[in-house]
Amino acid sequence: AAALLWDYAGDQPDVVTAMIQEADLEQFELLCAKLESDGTSVAALKEAIQRAPDANVGFDEKLVVDRQQANVAVALFRIGQAETVWPLLRNSRDPTRRTYLIDAIVKRGVDSQLIWERLQSEPDVAVRRALLLALGEMDGRQLSARQRETFLPRLVELYRDDPDSGIHGAAEWVLRQWDQEDELNKVDESLAGAPAAGEGNWYVNAHGQTPVQ
Repeated sequence: AAALLWDYAGDQPDVVTAMIQEADLEQFELLCAKLESDGTSVAALKEAIQRAPDANVGFDEKLVVDRQQANVAVALFRIGQAETVWPLLRNSRDPTRRTYLIDAIVKRGVDSQLIWERLQSEPDVAVRRALLLALGEMDGRQLSARQRETFLPRLVELYRDDPDSGIHGAAEWVLRQWDQEDELNKVDESLAGAPAAGEGNWYVNAHGQTPVQ
């Protein structure tokens, strides 16, 4: 049905945007493939993720808008327009859209390499936390051998050395999701009773990781 609708309305950006917003996973894959070869809807997609919900919209309607914008954002990821989307992972007063976006990044096929590369260069700590959460939702066993060789030592480094307790906790969660408890134990043993590197916002004692007061 999505392919047929594209044949009739693929040159109408508003229709394409509405299709992306409500597409299931199979339809989403087809639509992204179409978008990659036809960029006429990119401007409409960018506008859709910036559009604020009506101030009088109800809670349930707001959730629908947030979910729709997350789907559109991932479509932009998929067609090489990621620079428009990274800011949506920053902290805000309402985290709902950010939460939907992290989930959609995982479920709708954003390349883990893209997420990883942004993690290395992203200056906003909240965005870095979100990127780690997205990586943790991805199955570490599905990574290539080369990716595992690259990702795992860096994740251990973030867990051990990053001064931000949120990054530390997120890195720990990713490593646990990827069955790397042995690596975590090695770090904990090496740091037992000593402040972490950097600014020392956490340390390890007999009760586990504890923030420095």
